[in-house]
Amino acid sequence: MTKSTISRLNVFRDRILGVSGCVNAYSWDADFCKSEINIAFIIPDLWIQEGYTLITLRELLAESKETLFSYGFGKWSDKTPNLLLIPLWLVPFMDPFMTVHCIDGKEAILSEVNLDQRAGCIAYGINHE
Repeated sequence: MTKSTISRLNVFRDRILGVSGCVNAYSWDADFCKSEINIAFIIPDLWIQEGYTLITLRELLAESKETLFSYGFGKWSDKTPNLLLIPLWLVPFMDPFMTVHCIDGKEAILSEVNLDQRAGCIAYGINHE
C-alpha cells in the first residue's frame, strides 16, 4: 500500500538531511561524501515495496499550498499566485513524466527540464488552484 504523500515527503527529506548532517559532521573524503549524497537521492527497492513511491502531480495538488510551502515549494510572483515552483531536492522523488509549468508560461515534462535553481527551487512548478 502506498504511504501518504506527507509520509513520503518526510522520509525523503529526512534521508537527505540525515546524510547531509553526516557529511558535515564527519571527516569523510570528498568522493565518499558525494557518493553518500547521491545514494540518498535514490529510493531503495525495499522502500518501494513498503509504499514509498514517486510522488505524483495528483498527490501534490491534493495538498494545501501551505503544506507544499513547508516542503520548500516557492511562489514565483504575485502575478502567478498559483504557480508553485518545485524545490530542487524533491525532483528525484517525483514522477518524471508529470507536466510542469515554467515561469515563462510554457509546459514541459519534468524529466526534460533544466534543473538550474534559484533560492532552492527550479524554474518549473505546478499550477495549484
